[in-house]
Amino acid sequence: MVGRTFTSSTATAGAGGSASCSVTSVASGGNSTCTATAGAGYQFNSWTGACAGQGATCSLTNITSDKTSAASFSLVPVVVVTYSVSVTAGTGGSAACSAPSVASGGSSTCTATADAEYQFDSWTGACDGQGATCSLTNITSNQNECGQLHCSLRSLSHSSAGGGSASGSAVTTARIGG
Repeated sequence: MVGRTFTSSTATAGAGGSASCSVTSVASGGNSTCTATAGAGYQFNSWTGACAGQGATCSLTNITSDKTSAASFSLVPVVVVTYSVSVTAGTGGSAACSAPSVASGGSSTCTATADAEYQFDSWTGACDGQGATCSLTNITSNQNECGQLHCSLRSLSHSSAGGGSASGSAVTTARIGG
């Protein structure tokens, strides 16, 4: 008795990958394994035909007729993680950042601007130790900065006793905000 030979499987693939079978011609009752391989930036979706319902590696067993399968692929979703960059200033000024939301690894520059009679003092948070302009680079978490401003108070007092006069000036720095 002569055994019959079948085309075990013909695997085809859509855009984004390739598909092939380990054995393309088998005797009746034979087996074959088909593999779908996604290209760069793609992922395996599914098979149709004889491999339907199986993963990227498909096992065809006890083949008694010709088998055909097609693999489909899709682009891998690009996940962009973003972080917020927020800044506040105490009384006596304002603060702003160049980018209030950045992708992971991104950067933002924050600037504290003092009102008249105030001066920049310091930052808290990731900007600590930097001047009124703060550069944040390689951001991988939410950032919340606080700019501290100081008020320079100038006073001049006059007093007179027994017909005389006195004058003076002083500069007092008081921490405002916080």
